[in-house]
Amino acid sequence: MLIKKFDKTVSHREKFLLILIYSYLVLTSLALLGAILSPKNLVNISIEVYLFVMLGKFILVFYTLYHFKKYGEFQFAAVLILWIASLNIMFNIYMRNYNIDIIYAILIPIIAAPLLSRKNLIRHGILFFILLIALFIYGYYAYPQHQVLHNPWLFVNYVILVIFMLNFAIIYHIFIEHHTQEMEISNKQKDFLLKEIHHRVKNNLNMISSILGLQKREDKPEITELLESNRKRIDSIAIVHELLYDGDEFEQIDAKVYVDKLVNHLIYACASSKIETEIKIRNISLTLETIIHLGLLMQELLTNSLKHALTKGGKIYISIEKKDKEFIFTYQDSGIFSKKSSIINLGLELIDLKIRQLKAKRYEADERPYFYKISFLD
Repeated sequence: MLIKKFDKTVSHREKFLLILIYSYLVLTSLALLGAILSPKNLVNISIEVYLFVMLGKFILVFYTLYHFKKYGEFQFAAVLILWIASLNIMFNIYMRNYNIDIIYAILIPIIAAPLLSRKNLIRHGILFFILLIALFIYGYYAYPQHQVLHNPWLFVNYVILVIFMLNFAIIYHIFIEHHTQEMEISNKQKDFLLKEIHHRVKNNLNMISSILGLQKREDKPEITELLESNRKRIDSIAIVHELLYDGDEFEQIDAKVYVDKLVNHLIYACASSKIETEIKIRNISLTLETIIHLGLLMQELLTNSLKHALTKGGKIYISIEKKDKEFIFTYQDSGIFSKKSSIINLGLELIDLKIRQLKAKRYEADERPYFYKISFLD
């Protein structure tokens, strides 16, 4: 898909470049249409040559757009669009007998100059002015009565205007781009610090989980079970911070990645028989606060299923869907037991607490499968 939405992942320079490319596509299309409808307006050139040149320009602009979308090479696209615009204007100056209106249009390509890197700006800027001077020298001798080329004051004003436009590009690179680079460096440092914080939180939670594991008492199974339950609750939160440390987003977490990791972790820790899973989550991300509450809720549901319903094996089904602004979470296993008789009081209280914290609506279901369905906002 060639048209790219202007979302937060697209920088202001990329937006500007895309606007230039789309503008040239539209203008070239209109120029082609105008040449076909009014070929008599052309001078110094045949309609066939003009159409060939404009078609070539359209193909080059389209290729620039395609290459930028596919490979993301910003500087290549910026240089290409600068020269497409420059050569097109120079071609039109020659074609229209150095018409004064067309001469001032040579300033248009300089708009693309701020998009170039400093190295490209110097390199292509020098080449641009060499070609521009050569074009004006030719026009000076070819059109001895030209009102701009043979009028010193008008020509000097024109050169000043060109230099002013070029200075704008230089000032952009010296000040604006430098400030932007400083902001990018600052953001990278903040991202690094956030990653380090999540990494340390994850390590601290893992340490607490390990300490709880060391406090198991074989002679008191009820205490051991309580410690194990708390370990799993801590682990479900630690997984969130692990994903935040490994990923690039700090505001949202991919729900599918989190649920897969949590389910696999709990099955490995609790399951005594083979467990099948079916997880249906597509393109859903949730905020940090929501995913922690939902993770603790799933941890309780999974633990109860594995300990009380699926001791001889079975299947667990989990899905998260988005309908309008709401998220629908569904949990079900293939075990046979009563919800009320199988969930310990603390687990039941935590499930109810997490549903309230999510401000979720719970749907009632029969007691045969272990079934939970809630809707919530993120």
